[in-house]
Amino acid sequence: MALECDESSEFLDELWRLNHAFGIGVIKLNAKDLISSEVLIPAKKKENLDFTTLDLLVGQNSDFKEFIKNVNQNIQGSDIFKKVIKNGFDNVMEDEEIEKYIKDKKII
Repeated sequence: MALECDESSEFLDELWRLNHAFGIGVIKLNAKDLISSEVLIPAKKKENLDFTTLDLLVGQNSDFKEFIKNVNQNIQGSDIFKKVIKNGFDNVMEDEEIEKYIKDKKII
């Protein structure tokens, strides 16, 4: 989700590559009217991951490396404890919470 998105063909081609590799979607958020937000690339479920690209991204981006670490902890923890570890993930907010967050952070 992004407030602004480079919509050049080169950037969108890269986003589509990530979509094909991982199922990643992109939403262009309209902070003034959340309902008018636009799905630029729909997310999709992937049965198999592109581990070559995954390794490349982990090596280039420390935030992504930490995200993958958190995902792995959830996979291991869910098998043992049947619970989700919430470290490193964004909170899911209701509409009112999102609107308050947008105003508090002076996004609009």
